[in-house]
Amino acid sequence: MNKIFLLGSTVLLMICGVLFYQQQKDHVREFTPQTSLSDFSLKQQEDLGVLHPEARLASTVSGNYLAGMIASIRGDHAQAAHYLTAVINYGDANEPIMALTLRHKILMGDMQGAVVLAREEYKAAHPSRIVTLLLLCDALKRHEMEQARTYMHTLQGAGLHQLFAPFVQEWISYAADPKNYKVSPLSRAMEQSYFASLSAHQRALIFEMQGDSAQAAQAYDLALGQMIDVSDSAVFAALRFYMKQGNNQRARTVLRDYRRVHPRTALWNLAPEERYLEGVDSLHTAHVTNPAEGVAEALLGVGSLLVREGAHDEGQILLRLADYLRPKDLITQLTLGESLEDSDRFREAFALYQQMDAPAWVAPMLTMVKARVHHANDETDRARTLLTELIPQLKGLGVRYNVHVMLGDLERVANHYADAAQHYSHALEALGTPQKMDWPLLYRRGVMYDMAKSWEKAEKDFHAARTLAPDEPEIMNYLAYSWLLRNERVEEAEKMLHAAVQASPNDAHIMDSYGWALYKMGNYDAALVQLEDALMRIPSDPTVNDHYGDVLWRLGRTTEARYYWQRALLFNPTEQGAKEALHAKLKDGLAVNTIHTSDAEHGR
Repeated sequence: MNKIFLLGSTVLLMICGVLFYQQQKDHVREFTPQTSLSDFSLKQQEDLGVLHPEARLASTVSGNYLAGMIASIRGDHAQAAHYLTAVINYGDANEPIMALTLRHKILMGDMQGAVVLAREEYKAAHPSRIVTLLLLCDALKRHEMEQARTYMHTLQGAGLHQLFAPFVQEWISYAADPKNYKVSPLSRAMEQSYFASLSAHQRALIFEMQGDSAQAAQAYDLALGQMIDVSDSAVFAALRFYMKQGNNQRARTVLRDYRRVHPRTALWNLAPEERYLEGVDSLHTAHVTNPAEGVAEALLGVGSLLVREGAHDEGQILLRLADYLRPKDLITQLTLGESLEDSDRFREAFALYQQMDAPAWVAPMLTMVKARVHHANDETDRARTLLTELIPQLKGLGVRYNVHVMLGDLERVANHYADAAQHYSHALEALGTPQKMDWPLLYRRGVMYDMAKSWEKAEKDFHAARTLAPDEPEIMNYLAYSWLLRNERVEEAEKMLHAAVQASPNDAHIMDSYGWALYKMGNYDAALVQLEDALMRIPSDPTVNDHYGDVLWRLGRTTEARYYWQRALLFNPTEQGAKEALHAKLKDGLAVNTIHTSDAEHGR
């Protein structure tokens, strides 16, 4: 009886915690990108615009703990830090709670609060690695190298720090005797590793600070060896170095090579070539004038690699530390902002972009990222206005491509198909001759033409996309299925979809299309196998249920067919005429010999 009472009490307490957290979450939702940051007043939380001043604490330790843990699980770093800090202030927190609170404070950008908490936790017998790492960065920021060396010595064991520890150690050792320090040569393993470019970049920075231009040039050449793996920051640093050395031709070659490898990247299409070369020294990025900034560059490099691989929380911790060591670095903040967007933390991304500063020729980049966040927050009109007003400023610049693609995507999501196709056309005009990498843009425009009832234009784009990427299953699926819907080129569609299934064997939508092609050919048994596989993967898809019901009917399994047609209705098909066609089939079944008749019966 006591166990039942205890269990019931625990469940009730957790429910109360959830309700309390949700109540506080409702306050946070009042934030919009239009809100001025001056409207917030809770220390560093308000600086990022992520914690509403009316957020209330629970009256008990357990209430704050439960609200904080639920916020932590949901990835709400500001709320988690808010409530767990209250637990700590009650004096009831243990080391794991303090470490978790510290993690959330870093992730939401409250670096001053995180440092205060880290100093307190470091007094514990076994401080966590994140505590030691933050205090190490704080010591570097204050140029206390002996203290930094002590923290570095205690940062032992496996973990994230192993990715950047060699770089941090290099800078701390350099600081002890800058003129006479011997830069460690790259090991053979490092030269062939994922971090080869970053390692060479780090060495180049130390050589440059030592005034050894020859060694720095060699290290930069090594860092730039594989342009596809080089970071934006390394390229800016190399351009600045070569321009200072008077080697303008080498700088120009590096810039052209990098832009050729990244022809669709907005950051490298903002201005003519000369503007990058002339303005790189005044651009607030990739500057390294002391060991703290060198470590910031290393943290940026490793953090960028982590977020690129989808490890956003771990990458953001390093990016926050990099920003703490070297505030307002353009590449650091852009990388952090993009990672916040990828993590669906759009309010924080917008607040970060609002604080950023850049020269006039880089300003369009900030306008674009702000528009992207407005769009993510369903503020389509604001995003459209920002981007439309930007276009006249970009005459003759490659970044016009990026703006028109953004506008096309915006109109596509708003179901303005003709407008989306027009913007994609402008983007293609800005490109000149499309390359293989541009097939998605032709494909997207083709889909928009199709949705706008311009099939001839759509089909032309699909064929053009296939010319660039003949084995791309997404193109083959859309084109072939469109033929099936029009009862055109059925045999060719079946062959194309067979190839698409071979190329992407786990794609349920392609399985469905192939199954429907087999149905059209009268091969019901083979169609049944394909559609069963598709249904296992996406059981709530109305089209797959509809198709499966049709095949069952043709095989004489009429009761089962009606069951799946009913399921298709249950899952609310959105295609025009789909519900009416399903109701008709539920009433009368399928007519005889309709294999090659119109697909109107499917409402597609």
